[in-house]
Amino acid sequence: MYVVVDKRGGIAEFRELGIDSKVRKTDAATLAFNLKVEEVSLPGCRFSCWVEPADYGTFRSDYQLIED
Repeated sequence: MYVVVDKRGGIAEFRELGIDSKVRKTDAATLAFNLKVEEVSLPGCRFSCWVEPADYGTFRSDYQLIED
């Protein structure tokens, strides 16, 4: 599971939930679209997704918003 920790312009920053992990960055509009939320509501959103390692990075898909 992940949590969006910040949104700076068109970039959303997220990290794994519950551990002190590396902050990762992604396109805020794309993440909002995948989670079916507005961009302005991204900070604080918790989500899960399928993570697939690849030769040139990591692919994430099947985004699911985790609601309280």
